[in-house]
Amino acid sequence: MEPLTTLLTLLAGAFGGYLAGYMRKKGENLATHEDIGKLTDQVAAVTRTAKEIEAKISSDMWDRQKRWELKREVLFEATKRLAAVDDALNTYSSALRLELNKQVQADSSGWLEEKLGILAKWGRASTEFDETKLFVGVVCGKETRDAVDAFWEVVTRIGKGISKDVTIYDNARPEFYKKLLTVREAIRKELGIDALDQPPS
Repeated sequence: MEPLTTLLTLLAGAFGGYLAGYMRKKGENLATHEDIGKLTDQVAAVTRTAKEIEAKISSDMWDRQKRWELKREVLFEATKRLAAVDDALNTYSSALRLELNKQVQADSSGWLEEKLGILAKWGRASTEFDETKLFVGVVCGKETRDAVDAFWEVVTRIGKGISKDVTIYDNARPEFYKKLLTVREAIRKELGIDALDQPPS
């Protein structure tokens, strides 16, 4: 009976050792799976955060790019309309001077038609520039806004007075061109063109 007890004790001990080892390994595996699960969750969270940051940066860059494109478009349009105002005002002044110097028959139908076209051109140029001035006020910095406003004050003063006194354009021409050049310089600065013209240091 004793050898059987001894054998059973040995078997129970061996099985117990095996069971303990098995359970320990099972526990380690379970812990490893839990660690992997936690690690997977952490990686997913980091990936999600990285994607959110990337989306935010992309969105901010896109917004900045769109704002820049809008500003560029407004300033290019402003440059074209500066030239149109200059041309229309010069043409209007020349037409009035021809009339004043009696170089045309003021009451002839051909001249009246041409004069109406010149007035329409001036009206269109001034209206379009006034519209552009509003856009410049929205998308540009203070320096450009102030330059455009100062130019527009001179243009308005000339436009209102020129039909009564044709010399107003000639008298205001130095101020007109000074303000025009100031607007062009402000536009170049706003677009960063002057910075591009500088040689690398």
